[in-house]
Amino acid sequence: MLEVDETGQEFEKVGFKKEKHLFSLKKDGNLKAVFIVNVSDIALNMSDLTNCIHTIVVDAEDFPRGTLFMIYSLLSKYYDSEYVPILLYPVSYADNHQIEYDKIYNLWILNMQYTDSYFRYVDRIVHHCK
Repeated sequence: MLEVDETGQEFEKVGFKKEKHLFSLKKDGNLKAVFIVNVSDIALNMSDLTNCIHTIVVDAEDFPRGTLFMIYSLLSKYYDSEYVPILLYPVSYADNHQIEYDKIYNLWILNMQYTDSYFRYVDRIVHHCK
């Protein structure tokens, strides 16, 4: 499944570049971090979220910042620019390893499976007030 990028293929059909590459870093068989390399054309890059390296540090123990920066250097080959935006989670890893950052994002995930009853309720209120 990881090898199939149907979304990327659809974008390519209409002349856009949209790629996703997944990597993991293990030490002695233990997962340390996951890297998601998103590469997209400027036309698709409404924010740095769609053209950046997402990093999820799973185990910060014995995972020095020098190793992280070396990996970023290796992964930067996917980008044409010298500037490569990076999203790093959790922020505590950056704080504990003296890594500077510009912004902190909050992620909100909404499971739409449970919204139907809410919207029916709102619809009843709106139509009742008319």
